[in-house]
Amino acid sequence: MTTALTIMRLQPFHNGHKKIIDTMLKENKKVILLIGSMDLNDNKNPYSFHTRKQMIESVYLAEIKSNKLIVQGIKDINNPPKWVDYVKKQLPLEASIYYCGYGQDADLFKEKGFKVKQFSRQDLPISGTLIREKIKINDPSWKQDVPPEIHFLI
Repeated sequence: MTTALTIMRLQPFHNGHKKIIDTMLKENKKVILLIGSMDLNDNKNPYSFHTRKQMIESVYLAEIKSNKLIVQGIKDINNPPKWVDYVKKQLPLEASIYYCGYGQDADLFKEKGFKVKQFSRQDLPISGTLIREKIKINDPSWKQDVPPEIHFLI
């Protein structure tokens, strides 16, 4: 078993993210979750790094305490050619598998020797954008898309 890596914005943490993390925890000895865009706070990124980390801790406290799940933040650098090397410097230990959606990140990590496991949006039909819109208009149906353990944080 190996150490796996994923980078997620978690704006907010939702059941699609949970499904990916659960899969990673089953398939790997250790999982590193980097919470992306840790220094941004705007309409697209309304939850602080601290709040997003609390969301993860509310669901995965046992895994964090046992050091099976390692949670850290990472700032965006908006420089694709340097992204993977920047990420690798932030890691507390070496990872060999990168879990992600489809897109440029997958190719960048493959080029640097990572095994890449991709998830399709069709497999995880939940959108953080739609959840934030529901919250904004006081539509209580957002609660079905996020783990109940984090309702108090939203």
